[in-house]
Amino acid sequence: MVGGGNLGCETAWLIEEMVKAGAPVAIAGFVDDSTVKQGKKFAGYKVLGPVSWLKGKGREYKAVIALGLPLDKMKISKLLKSYGVDLFSVVHPGTTIGKGSVIGKGSIIFPQVALSVNVKIGNCVLLNPGITISHDVVIGDCCLIGSGVHMAGKAVVGRGCEIGTGTNIIPEIRIGAGAIVGAGAVVVRDLPAGVVAVGVPAKPIRKIRRRK
Repeated sequence: MVGGGNLGCETAWLIEEMVKAGAPVAIAGFVDDSTVKQGKKFAGYKVLGPVSWLKGKGREYKAVIALGLPLDKMKISKLLKSYGVDLFSVVHPGTTIGKGSVIGKGSIIFPQVALSVNVKIGNCVLLNPGITISHDVVIGDCCLIGSGVHMAGKAVVGRGCEIGTGTNIIPEIRIGAGAIVGAGAVVVRDLPAGVVAVGVPAKPIRKIRRRK
């Protein structure tokens, strides 16, 4: 697991639940670039070294990126690809997955998540508890979807978006790449890429200045 933080602790628990349900997987430990954490244990598992510890170990290990922010996930997923390390998805055994739905590599899905039919979840997507996703929804890579979000049919969420807790998205809405939607928003119109949108109905309030 990449990232020895709170999400790493939660991800370890999710994997333990998968093992209890019969999944053929074992946790080797964490990698984290924090020098303070090196050699110590976190959530009961050893921090093996920095992320570079995985370099050249693609035949032995798969990784899951236990980091929430989209930009961090994009950076680490690119790095792991250069190391030849494949991604592993962590999906709670109680997740409802409808016919024809697809979950990309390296995604993390918490309990009480329901995917209807023909849903497409990208790589390294984080789905927090209590999310419902209706038919034919598409969620791009490296998105963070907060608890209690409800997405109606054929909505499209672009790469690297953050959708805040309790957001509701009506059918066929398109949210552009890198947008941030504030908690409790109701999205009734398309949102452009790279904006922060809040409110009921959700409206853009500013453009996002991405760090380089």
